[in-house]
Amino acid sequence: MDNKQEVAANPIEVPKSNSSKSTANGSKFRSGSNKSSTNGNT
Repeated sequence: MDNKQEVAANPIEVPKSNSSKSTANGSKFRSGSNKSSTNGNT
């Protein structure tokens, strides 16, 4: 029963982590644009 409760807490934490990942993805996209410029320079 303890295991089942941990599994139920996992899916709830997944969507919360997803929201954080979405923001991190947006930041990464900006970094990707910067990397593209660096790549062009190289």
